[in-house]
Amino acid sequence: MRKSRRWKRRAAWAAFLEVAFYRKAYLTDQLTLKKARSANQSIDEVSLRRFWKGIRIDPGWLRFYNSVQRENPGEFDPRYIPLDLQYCLVDDWFNDTQSALRLDDKNWYDLFFHDVRRPETLARIIDGKFFDAVYDSSSLEAVASACLAEGHVILKPAYNASGGSGILFWDEAEGPDSLEKKLRGHKNYVIQRLLRQHPDIAKIYPDSINSIRIVTCHWEGRTEVLSALLRMGVNGNRLDNAGQGGLFCGINADGSLKPFAYNKRGEAFAAHPQGCVFAGCTIPSYDRCRELVLRLSNRFLRISKLISWDLSVDEAGEPVLIEVNLCYGGADIHQIANGPLFGEKTQAVLDQTVRSSRRNRFFNRILAWYK
Repeated sequence: MRKSRRWKRRAAWAAFLEVAFYRKAYLTDQLTLKKARSANQSIDEVSLRRFWKGIRIDPGWLRFYNSVQRENPGEFDPRYIPLDLQYCLVDDWFNDTQSALRLDDKNWYDLFFHDVRRPETLARIIDGKFFDAVYDSSSLEAVASACLAEGHVILKPAYNASGGSGILFWDEAEGPDSLEKKLRGHKNYVIQRLLRQHPDIAKIYPDSINSIRIVTCHWEGRTEVLSALLRMGVNGNRLDNAGQGGLFCGINADGSLKPFAYNKRGEAFAAHPQGCVFAGCTIPSYDRCRELVLRLSNRFLRISKLISWDLSVDEAGEPVLIEVNLCYGGADIHQIANGPLFGEKTQAVLDQTVRSSRRNRFFNRILAWYK
């Protein structure tokens, strides 16, 4: 019995390291690009060693985040979380990652959020089979007919769609053959009616739904908002994701935008390429968006305590929930736009997630060998 438990424990550690090294390899490629952009940024070695005592990191991450142009630049800040540490250790401490990934299926959203305003579902594709909005069996012909009647739809992968990958649009000008091809070509998708966003948000950039990304964290018995930003498309792109070339701008607590937006390379923009100046813009109903995600976070408390939410605000000023990321919600854009993700809590978070965990201290040493 003991031998069986020992082998299971070893298998679990091996599985974790396999996934962690995969993430580390991906993030190391990102770090190479960030180092090239921030080579001239100085590092306060004394504050770095004092703050990160007992935890091994690559200072290139902090060099990059401290090089980003900000409204009120200050002294070197050592509190930025390196992305490899965030995704390999910290996120897994807050979340039951495997359970979160299993639940993160857009075809289940109408069950999880039955009482929340959301984009209207027209039909579903689940395991290659067609269903209507209420999960009753349907057919390709019936789903295509619903889309044709609508004229414009969005098709989203039900899971594993990071950075907007796999999202499709269909417009009636493309014709029914194009629609049928898109419907036949995917096994797990949700087909939705297009949203109409609030005019105050549309004026910033009208060709995409400019989503509000909010990170909530349950820490020491209470849930709070860590960071919020607005994501925007550019140059005719219908997607707002940074990985698709979009911009993102930090949102202040009162709903006003910060003076600079950024792309994923950390380049700053005082105005959108299509002309809108960010300073002075305010997100309508932002306080209601915050209240909504704080309330909804309780539904996933057992498996996820660090959640990223995507919302919009419709033409009537009502918050609309678009998507939830129960793990791996994208800390990079938040730290570029708003500073250290955990702010004043960073040292306490590191004490709990790494320094007090024998397992994570060991993995931190192992992962630090990978360059």
